[in-house]
Amino acid sequence: MELYFYAPREKVELLSGSRQKAFLAGGDFGYGNFGDVLQHAGAISVVRDNSSLAVIAVQSIATISKFGDIRKTQKSYGVDCLLFVSEAPLKDDCSISLGLEQVTSIINVAYFQLYGGGFLNELWGDYVLGVAEAVLGRLENPTYVISGQQISEDYVETVVAHIQRFKPRLVGVRDQRSVDLLRSAGVEVAFSFDDAVEPLLELRELLPVQVGPGVLLHLNTSGYTGNDAALKNIKADLSAMSSRFAEGAPLTLLQAYRDPREEVLDSLESVKRLGAGFNYSDVRLIQLVNLLDHPGACELSTPLIGEFAYSCSYHVTLWMQLCGIPCWLRGENSFYREKREALGIVCNSFTEFLMSPKVPDHTEKLKVRSDWLESLKGVLAGLTQERSLIGFPLPARDCVHLNFRYQGEPSLSERLDFAWRQKLYLDELLEVERKESYFSAVKVLELESENDSLRDRVYGMVKRITALGHEFHGIQSDNNWLRVELERVRQENVRLQYESAQYLISQEIVESQLRLLYQSTSWQLTRPMRVLVRYYRTARFDAAGEIGLFEALRRIAQKLRVPPKVRSLVGQTLKNYRR
Repeated sequence: MELYFYAPREKVELLSGSRQKAFLAGGDFGYGNFGDVLQHAGAISVVRDNSSLAVIAVQSIATISKFGDIRKTQKSYGVDCLLFVSEAPLKDDCSISLGLEQVTSIINVAYFQLYGGGFLNELWGDYVLGVAEAVLGRLENPTYVISGQQISEDYVETVVAHIQRFKPRLVGVRDQRSVDLLRSAGVEVAFSFDDAVEPLLELRELLPVQVGPGVLLHLNTSGYTGNDAALKNIKADLSAMSSRFAEGAPLTLLQAYRDPREEVLDSLESVKRLGAGFNYSDVRLIQLVNLLDHPGACELSTPLIGEFAYSCSYHVTLWMQLCGIPCWLRGENSFYREKREALGIVCNSFTEFLMSPKVPDHTEKLKVRSDWLESLKGVLAGLTQERSLIGFPLPARDCVHLNFRYQGEPSLSERLDFAWRQKLYLDELLEVERKESYFSAVKVLELESENDSLRDRVYGMVKRITALGHEFHGIQSDNNWLRVELERVRQENVRLQYESAQYLISQEIVESQLRLLYQSTSWQLTRPMRVLVRYYRTARFDAAGEIGLFEALRRIAQKLRVPPKVRSLVGQTLKNYRR
């Protein structure tokens, strides 16, 4: 996919400057999720604390909020430049109103990190890897690190292909299952734990959490959790919680998302969906992402208190565990079962968890995390001065520009209103089509009748064609015989013509010989003898057999001067002797 990058106008000069840069991409694309923000912050801190690189972070253009401030967000993350990625180019007036400018080049990217966490799956993996590869594919032999990842089994092949193509220096994952999946595919991989660990440990100091009566609750019934179809089960879990505590025990509701999109159903939205199924009246609300925006200014009047926690978030669960609070991680799909396994939650149900809430021991994982950070610091310390240029395409003249909307817009009611208007419009079209279809039905009946008639004619023609085909095959067979016979006659004719020519030649020779014979003296002298011999044999004087004795005397008489009376008398007399 072709991607377009935008930056605050005042940061474009930094991107095209000579300063060495680090490019970070990962789970946080700006949607305001507690865990994603912490992972992003953890990756930024490691680069900040161990290098002099200018840090570039990337978020989605779709996460720009109407009530947000890009520059304040950039400052809160502590990055030198916040890039926004879009799958289509912005219109000029839109980018001007947002204070953004398209980035066509970035100079001297010395380091690229794909930080955590749980997006390498069929839901989000293609998009995140696509953004990373849009940059990595334009770098020559980049210093590349992958950290804090959790990989779904059905997405391993894609991840392995990415690793084989871009050859990262380090590959770190946050759970043992992902380690086993990559090692079985021949990838050299290390356990890095989660990139949010260090920020969570700092948050533990900033926001005190104590074990005591009450419950810490985080809900998420968005579609990707699988909880959207399990509200009855969540209601049953809430009833089990309330029965465990005395009336008046505090309940703290943790809001992990700051996302105006109505399809994101975090704690507040889920409480609304539950209706009477949420029977707590005195609830304390903690907006976690707001805490992260201004950590120094958020001194809570009282600590968070709970005997245990109930969460639909991997990072809320990990935070509670690091604070010594047992926490159940709810999720209705394999993605969340993998997360439970990664966090050491061995119970198969919330009921089983309530019987004996326990905090998994992450001591060994934290030690391995420390070793991983040392390896990562070694990579950063060994970076060399890069002289590179990443070029991004300008939009084509005939391209389709992005129809930019602020995050969360249009609202669900606006989308429903638009869909309703579309329905009414389609209903009108349908009515027109119905009327046309009535007239068409009559025409169809006529055409069907005509079609039947044509079908009968076609059948008759098919029969006739079949008969003609048989006749044609017979004629073709006869034609073939005639061709053979014609060839034989032609050859016979050639032979006869040859023989005729030979006969003509022979005839000419014989005629020549006869002429010589007829002209000879001996032929003339023997002529009377030949006549007498012929008459003796045939009773005829000529060779044609037409002149007998009577005809010979008649012809002689015609030449003699005999009176008619005498001629008549002689004729009558001779007639008596005629055969």
